[in-house]
Amino acid sequence: MSEQEFSTVIQEVPVTWQRPVPQGLEKVLGNAGTPRATIAASRERPHGTPGRKISHRTVLQQHVDFFDEDNDGIIRIFDTYRGFRSLGFNFPFCLFAAFVIHGSMAWVSQPYWFPNPLLYIYTENINKCKHGSDSETYDTEGRYVPEKFEEIFTKYDRDNKGGLSIWDIGRLCYGNGNVLDIFGWLAMIFEWGTTYFLAQKDGILYKEDVRAQYDLKNVGKRHERGIIHQEILETLMEMEMMATAMPNKRDLVITVCILQTQVAIKIYWNSGVSFRHGSGYTMDESQAFKYYQGLADEGLANKG
Repeated sequence: MSEQEFSTVIQEVPVTWQRPVPQGLEKVLGNAGTPRATIAASRERPHGTPGRKISHRTVLQQHVDFFDEDNDGIIRIFDTYRGFRSLGFNFPFCLFAAFVIHGSMAWVSQPYWFPNPLLYIYTENINKCKHGSDSETYDTEGRYVPEKFEEIFTKYDRDNKGGLSIWDIGRLCYGNGNVLDIFGWLAMIFEWGTTYFLAQKDGILYKEDVRAQYDLKNVGKRHERGIIHQEILETLMEMEMMATAMPNKRDLVITVCILQTQVAIKIYWNSGVSFRHGSGYTMDESQAFKYYQGLADEGLANKG
């Protein structure tokens, strides 16, 4: 059947044109409905996350591996708590998330029938933890379906801003809800709410930031925010010492300091790391540069 012989929209059925399906995916993704076992592909990233080559873990397993810091295939309650804390969430939320996730998903992931009282989650069986009322971007085997991912945005990003507002996410949760699936509703709201508050920028959860959550490219190095902040500050301290040791080359040192800071921020920002001020305010790339440049200027001025 040719493309002209069927339609995806019926004018008399408003929901079909209010939530349009993606078009033209075959040009960049081939058969976009075919699940990808190891890559989180999209129209913009048909080969998944650049530089990420993992052939032995499904996309869903890659997603939860973020919490398995020792790579032993077991996620403990404290692992989940620590993972959420490393993302910047507060103590009550992290504790709540850890017990809710393990209380609802541990038993179905276990390789034996008798429940483990420690509520371990086994990543080899994480596909069994898939719930209803979701976007179906993960299939029941833990693979990734690009077409379903693209549908999230063609259906709910109605003004084509390249991402989802909190209201769009509300419509998404309502639209994907299955009848009487209370657990699925709650899980979907929890997951999308958490993702929004983690990755939104200026109130918008952008498409690439959502895609990156599927294989967790954005937070694959779990402590990166704190480490990067510390590395940049240490660089600035070294530049301050150089400025003191070489007063006749002070202007050169200041220039090098500023350039190094700018390059570091550019590299880390392109790798998906968001910068945060100590108050928790999220900075974009230019704001981060101004922030660290201000620290450099202040430190060098004090050394003068």
